[in-house]
Amino acid sequence: MLVHCAVMRDRLPFIEEYDVVLHRLGGSELLLERLLAKFLDSYRDATGQLGALLSEGRREEAYRLVHSIKGVSSNLGLAGIYRASTDLELALKADAAGGDATAGADASREIDAFTRELVAVIGCLDSPPKP
Repeated sequence: MLVHCAVMRDRLPFIEEYDVVLHRLGGSELLLERLLAKFLDSYRDATGQLGALLSEGRREEAYRLVHSIKGVSSNLGLAGIYRASTDLELALKADAAGGDATAGADASREIDAFTRELVAVIGCLDSPPKP
């Protein structure tokens, strides 16, 4: 579980504009902690789910998964995930629309970037706090 007070801000360096996020949540670090725990539970295996959906040709479901992560990450100040999600959404749309020959390569590159961002945050949330 996450830790409280000033230590929490240091433990969550991936949250950009921490004070803005906290204000959006009525100043409640407890609520932020709960929402981050829910994010962790909901999206811990999102990269595996995304890979499975794409390999099965279920592009619309893959798009919805990325779109959901984008929305939640925006609300929680997870700007790296938000940016990567936005880029991946655009690449998936271009790939589905049969864009130019680079669309598939763009999607692959954006999947890699999205995966890196998500794995980094999930790893940080999943690790025990340092004493």
